[in-house]
Amino acid sequence: MPRDPLTRSLLRAAATLLICAAFGGVLWHGVSAYAQLSGLGSAEGFDANEYYEAPYHTNLKWRITGAKAQPKERSLMLLTGMQLQMFAKTGERRLVVDAPECLYDPAKRTASSPGSLKAQIEEGRFAIEGQGFLWQPTHQTNWMLTLSNDIRSVVLRPTTNASGVTSTTPLVITSRHFEFDTARRRGVFRDDVHAEDPEFELRCGVLTASATDATNTFDSLVAEDQVFLAGKAEGLTATAALAVYSRTNETMTVSGAVKWKQGPQEGSAEQIVIHTREKSLEADGKVAVRLPPDSLGLDGLLASATNSLKQATNHSAPVDLFADHLQVSSNLIVILGSVRIRDETNQLSCDKITIASTATNAADRTAVAEGHVVVCHDGEDQCLRSDRAVFTKATGEAVFTGQPKWKLSPSEGRADRVTVRRSGEVQALGEVAARVELPAQSSSLMNLFPTVGETNQAAARVIEVFAREMNASERQVSLRGDARVHQSPINGREPHLRCETLDLFFATNSHRIELMEAKDQVRFEQGTVGVTNGPDAYRRLTSDRLKATWTSPTGALSSFVADQNVVIDAPDTQGHASHATADTLTYKHKIENGTTNQTIELTGHPQLTNALGRLNGDIIVWDLASDRFYTRSYQINLNVGTNVMPKDFTPPGKGKKGNKTK
Repeated sequence: MPRDPLTRSLLRAAATLLICAAFGGVLWHGVSAYAQLSGLGSAEGFDANEYYEAPYHTNLKWRITGAKAQPKERSLMLLTGMQLQMFAKTGERRLVVDAPECLYDPAKRTASSPGSLKAQIEEGRFAIEGQGFLWQPTHQTNWMLTLSNDIRSVVLRPTTNASGVTSTTPLVITSRHFEFDTARRRGVFRDDVHAEDPEFELRCGVLTASATDATNTFDSLVAEDQVFLAGKAEGLTATAALAVYSRTNETMTVSGAVKWKQGPQEGSAEQIVIHTREKSLEADGKVAVRLPPDSLGLDGLLASATNSLKQATNHSAPVDLFADHLQVSSNLIVILGSVRIRDETNQLSCDKITIASTATNAADRTAVAEGHVVVCHDGEDQCLRSDRAVFTKATGEAVFTGQPKWKLSPSEGRADRVTVRRSGEVQALGEVAARVELPAQSSSLMNLFPTVGETNQAAARVIEVFAREMNASERQVSLRGDARVHQSPINGREPHLRCETLDLFFATNSHRIELMEAKDQVRFEQGTVGVTNGPDAYRRLTSDRLKATWTSPTGALSSFVADQNVVIDAPDTQGHASHATADTLTYKHKIENGTTNQTIELTGHPQLTNALGRLNGDIIVWDLASDRFYTRSYQINLNVGTNVMPKDFTPPGKGKKGNKTK
């Protein structure tokens, strides 16, 4: 059975409409019997019959009896206690018709009565009764039976064409009017039509049943004029202008402003087709369905693919589905044409969605979205786009392929493949490229050679990142494989960092970066190679590891540490090239008593080489505020031929707080 209660209820509705499985045969054979009354005389204990032709000549075809046949004026005949019986060639009784009295007109070949009529077939499998009837010819061989009031029929219906499958559940049909056309083999219930059994209810203005030529059963059923359907077990109700059932392929088509409701689930479409044998449903034209969360199993595709601090998804909120076509079967759902699925904060749009599983409600359910896939979270500035997306319920992962791109404020980017996990983590693989806008910080994120002039950056900064793999969670972004970070715009002189592994950690409730850790072949550069003065002065730092921290909430660079194979190339204040090496470089930033102190310390075999010579010591400290170098246990080797000392050079032993030099 289908997983969807809506589908199950509509399938039952289609089966319930099999109200005339024997109805066509009852009235069709009744035509021949009534026709034979022409020419019969008055009699007490009236009895007339007809047998089949050979080789069934010993079997009755029909028999009509009456307690009395009384002639009336104008050649009319009144039959009292009339009963008509019809038999199959094999002898089984098919039809029994009873009427307390019947006025028969031999000239016009009509039979009528203001009284009641009852008919049943196959020992009660179908029965109908009403008040006031008229039997009249409409052509030489065509007849019409009309019941005028209080129509009530009972059907024990077959639910399918499948061999040996029947139902003993009675379906009761009432209406104000009923008519049967023998030429068309068509019966019509009119006015306040109501059909009901223990599982299902139908109301409409007109219900039409048409019989086939080859058999004594119906070919189609048509309910029209304010059609109302209700499935009692599931609490389903539906309205439409028209419902058509075809017994040949066991299909019911409901059309004309179709609307349905079942608890929190409701929907509409221009047309719905129910295939009872295959237990499937198709909806077409302006399909709109509101469903409980996770009814479609698309929660992974609707999950927020961002580490932004937007409002979390409300998993109890209903899901709205819009499409041109919806197909539902036991283990397959196909949604086509301008597909949009949204909940309180998310929206998914695409050309097609296929949802499949190997068993009802199976944990292996897979949803595939194809063609112009767009997933948005809380607005158009939070979207992920691709050609294809696959969500697997068992793993809780949604995988986007086919040139996936995202705009997830404050970032946007692209990759070859993007995976969104149930935990909210996002993984991007293959040629990852992204832009991230950071809020204004008191110093530039990418300035690892800070000066006093670099503070108080009021404008937001944009960085561009590249890698072979990116993993993002709520507070961390990790780059793997040739990771690069550039301060935008990229013009060749912008600050940029390159390494194999880079981790960025964000502050709580903010897009501001708190911590950056770079590992393996770390290389930081800014400026233009060869330039030693001005804003484009070239500076480079390399090491095996680098760790930088920024102060919250100001965002000022508070410290960074580079260690293992540290190398610095940067011009001094005179524009002379300076080259330094050490095991560890430590930058510190403090504000004490309103004074900003910034220092860079080199430890672990530090060495500084510039135009003056080479400086070694246990530690070399660069005071950025005074632009002076301090050292301890130093050794200076001056360049040969240097006979002019800079006027601000402080010889060893003359400085305060230890030896210093510049």
